Amino acid sequence: MTVPEEEDLSPDEDVWNHIDSGWQQAYDDIARKLAPETFEFYSKVAKLIVGMKSDLRIDASRAPIGEKLRSIFAEVPEGAERQVLTALLQWYSSGKDPWLTHAVDLQLASEGIGRSTDALKRFADFAPQFGNQSVPEKVLPYLRETVSAYLFGFDAACIALSRACLEQVGKDRLVKLGVFTAPQLRKDGPGLETITKKLKEANALDHSYEAAVRLRKRGNDILHDHLFPKKIRRQTALDAITDLTSVLRELLP
Repeated sequence: MTVPEEEDLSPDEDVWNHIDSGWQQAYDDIARKLAPETFEFYSKVAKLIVGMKSDLRIDASRAPIGEKLRSIFAEVPEGAERQVLTALLQWYSSGKDPWLTHAVDLQLASEGIGRSTDALKRFADFAPQFGNQSVPEKVLPYLRETVSAYLFGFDAACIALSRACLEQVGKDRLVKLGVFTAPQLRKDGPGLETITKKLKEANALDHSYEAAVRLRKRGNDILHDHLFPKKIRRQTALDAITDLTSVLRELLP
């Protein structure tokens, strides 16, 4: 490996600035070529379309949707919201208006850049650990999805996936310990509470047992009860990764 000369130790370019400047160039392009009122129209429609597709299911009668719609089209008759929204989605899906496609791309990119920039701050929140036992191949995708969810701000998904990681690695460990066979696990499908208790009984989960209990409880809350308040969601997700790290250290020494 070649070490740079001392005067070259600091890079001149910032990755995040270039990502942002690329978005800005695309933004300036549409802003320059369209009249201000037309540009504003496309921007509002794009934001509405991204919001609808992100929500997946749309209740057109909800007041906030009607308000957004009427900020674009002043005269939308009561009860006609669904038809107008459907027409907007069809307009975008047709791909026939390059300016609408461009405006939607800008809106999506803006949200993605925000998450990417935040990932830089979150990247320092935790560190990988070394061990003598490999992570089971089935568990690796869960771990990577869990970390990616945290880095890019999908905290509820991170919490749920941390629970899923525990379940997958717990099952694998119980099979290796001879407590269950793989066919038994597939047939009987023991819950995570049973899995953690069996691990404890087999002395495979001792000092990190409480961490496993917290992982299960947080995951169950997300899956079966409620999302954590937004103001504590990031810390709760980080706590889940910290507990998962502790459990992995014991189950995969």
